[in-house]
Amino acid sequence: MKITRKTLGKVFALMLSFVLVFTNTIAGTLAFLSVNTGKVKNTFMPFDTAVSNLIISKKVEHPLSEDYKIPDNISFDFKVSLGAYFGGYTFDTTSGKITADANGDLNLSLKPNEAISIQGIDEGTRVTVTEIQNGGGFSVKGEPSQIHTISKNEFAQAEFTNIYTPDKITTQALTLKGTKNLTGRDFKEGDEFTFVLEMKDGGEFKALSEKTVSYSSESDFNKFDFTEAISTLTFSKVGTYTFRVYEKIGDLIGIDYDKTVNYFHINVTDVDMDGKLEIGSIDAEQNVKVSGNYDITVDFNNGYTFPESTSIKVDVNKTVKNSGGGKIGPENFEFALKGSGKNLTAKSNKNGKAFFALSYDHNDIGKTFEYTISEVNDKRKGVTYSSKTYKLTVSVSLARDNTLICDVKVNGKAYSDKSIAFENIYKSPNAPDAGENIPWMLTFAFITLFGAVIVTYASRRRRKNRI
Repeated sequence: MKITRKTLGKVFALMLSFVLVFTNTIAGTLAFLSVNTGKVKNTFMPFDTAVSNLIISKKVEHPLSEDYKIPDNISFDFKVSLGAYFGGYTFDTTSGKITADANGDLNLSLKPNEAISIQGIDEGTRVTVTEIQNGGGFSVKGEPSQIHTISKNEFAQAEFTNIYTPDKITTQALTLKGTKNLTGRDFKEGDEFTFVLEMKDGGEFKALSEKTVSYSSESDFNKFDFTEAISTLTFSKVGTYTFRVYEKIGDLIGIDYDKTVNYFHINVTDVDMDGKLEIGSIDAEQNVKVSGNYDITVDFNNGYTFPESTSIKVDVNKTVKNSGGGKIGPENFEFALKGSGKNLTAKSNKNGKAFFALSYDHNDIGKTFEYTISEVNDKRKGVTYSSKTYKLTVSVSLARDNTLICDVKVNGKAYSDKSIAFENIYKSPNAPDAGENIPWMLTFAFITLFGAVIVTYASRRRRKNRI
């Protein structure tokens, strides 16, 4: 069969028509696209060349540490306004199908760092995307509404960023109270104890309040309360806030002050990210205790060290003035100390010294003791006893070094070891008095004269015999 030019022309025309039809078919088809924006992975189906997509994405910024993760229950609501033309139309999205209401509005929710793609929006459509403000500490960074025009050449990107700013928290629910305990003695007039509350600011502690308890007859005078100072604080950030309470070292004599430094830590958190900071926990150290949720107590324990007892020695000086032929020494004379519950005796030694020892302890602080010291007449023959009586006073006080001091006076004057002296007179019982001495003297003179006569006579006799 012979192929003519006419036949070839018909075949060529038929093939050309087929190519044109095929080409037009391809021109009406879009290839598959894969886009990865954040967590969104979209696969777009072929559409008419006049339709395209809108991508809405959500990011969240927060001032919390890296340890904080936004809870799964947090989401953000959006309204997508397409116009009444799309009323009742169902769109394919990366989260499933969504149908517009009669006004052509779509309502959807996104979680933080999530995105959604709405597919099949006609080219040239003006879309308004508005984030609905739900509060809870999340605020839109920038404008809450964005307007985009759909284009066939690129995806419309509606990106929204929220900043999380939780409300500050006050510590109105906190209480901070303490008690001062004293062992070793009872509280008494003049007792005062001071306590300081400090908060760590940067690297230093700064005083928040100072409380002093003073003795009174009321039973709760030894309790202090820092609640007002601690409950007016405000925390604007999560973190750990450190406090300490300590006692000032005072100058009460004999008091062993509590030197412990008592710490507690308030942990401010926002785990639920509900728009408000909260107190997660309170950690306590040393003598701090936490009861319930927010009741903090701290005890300070002071002790009293009794001063050691002290004693004094009161000297008595004894002298004897002898007369006549007899002589006695100052020893073994007895003296008595009486008064303030005491009844003591002492005897002098060979040097005429006697002494009384008096002891005092902490129970005697502030007291004055009065005594009398006199000689005991033991009725020795020939002794004339001293009739003197001395008044001895001893006032006991406490020194700054917690030792006892005794102020001793005799008859109102400062005591010395020579202050108390007794002198007795001794006259021998056999010694004659002045009238009785005359016959004795005459007898002595007669004997002397008689002896002289005998000596003279004997001397002459010897001289005569030599001749």
